[in-house]
Amino acid sequence: MKYKTNICVVCENICESVYFVLFLIISNSAAEKIAKMTKEEFIEKTAEQDRIRRKASDKLVDIKNAYIDSNKRFDVGDKIEIKSPERKVGWGSSKVIPESTRIAFVVGHKVSWYDNSIEYLVKKAKKDGTVSSVNDYYQSSFDVLTLLS
Repeated sequence: MKYKTNICVVCENICESVYFVLFLIISNSAAEKIAKMTKEEFIEKTAEQDRIRRKASDKLVDIKNAYIDSNKRFDVGDKIEIKSPERKVGWGSSKVIPESTRIAFVVGHKVSWYDNSIEYLVKKAKKDGTVSSVNDYYQSSFDVLTLLS
């Protein structure tokens, strides 16, 4: 077991004192800057930061829309066929989901957060061929989407 010498204890005390003094100096100068700010200055600075944030957010929306417009396969309102292949469910399970085909309408687009691919927002088609209010879902890794004329 190591024992501290008197010199080590004195050095530690000096270091702690220096850190404490530096902390007080920094916190006092920060407090002075904050204390000298008026309400009008605060409102002006926060409004400026909000404008910068909104401008950056609008720029991101424009970039996403440009990406979608240049890479989309289907437009809003297109009638598509979603074909799901036969596949097994779970690990080591004998349950099989049979192949299925369904009709849907594209109602929107979005950029996937996972791999930045374009995802289509789709709604089911009614029996009479019109758009339903019920959302339809597909798995982009399994399902095949094709345009119907």
